[in-house]
Amino acid sequence: MIDLPSGRQILIDGGPDSAKTLEALDRAVPPTDRYLDAVIATHPQLDHFGGLVGVLEKYNVGVFIYNGRVSNLPEWQALWSIIKEKKIPVVALKSGDDIRSGDSLIKVVSPSSADLDSKEPNDTALVMELEDKKASALFTSDIGSNIEAEILGRLDLPIGILKVAHHGSKYSSSQAFIQAIAPRLSVIEVGKNSYGHPTREALANLLRAGSEIHRTDKEGTIHLEIKNDLVGVFTGR
Repeated sequence: MIDLPSGRQILIDGGPDSAKTLEALDRAVPPTDRYLDAVIATHPQLDHFGGLVGVLEKYNVGVFIYNGRVSNLPEWQALWSIIKEKKIPVVALKSGDDIRSGDSLIKVVSPSSADLDSKEPNDTALVMELEDKKASALFTSDIGSNIEAEILGRLDLPIGILKVAHHGSKYSSSQAFIQAIAPRLSVIEVGKNSYGHPTREALANLLRAGSEIHRTDKEGTIHLEIKNDLVGVFTGR
């Protein structure tokens, strides 16, 4: 979740499981606060939106943002039913759109209109660059190296903080991309899996670029606090 200096709270994706997502969110949000300004589903794959079902049930939400693609999965239908029942505004975004709040700007750098027509769901994922006076961060969802190459010209480089694409897949975090964006700090959102994520290739590219790496599978929840150009990293399960 992103806490902007303006006080706005934005949740990007929610993992596959509502219980775990709510447990983590409840630790991040005061018990008296049951409002999120925006909830974003980067693309309709279960490991990114499944946990949002419980979030939308428990929290009041200002707007639900997605890429315009839908899913036939029952969990997606359940999510949409809650949106309709609670009359949550819905906005579909793509490359060229942005979200502004105070001095903070979130630029949508992908997908393009052509990417939205891709048969590969990961190509359609929302990729967002956060910029404000104190920091920059790139949220890459599940994009592969093909989309990484496509978005380089749309980014304001270098990037301070990188949410590593696709849980550290070998098909993302290409050497060319990581060297170009030169992230000072990288966060890999990953749990126990059979894919070998994060892969040696992705880790090697991040280390080669001199990035400080943090992983949720080893450190639990990762909380970043940015003050005066300094990034504090707090971890724990």
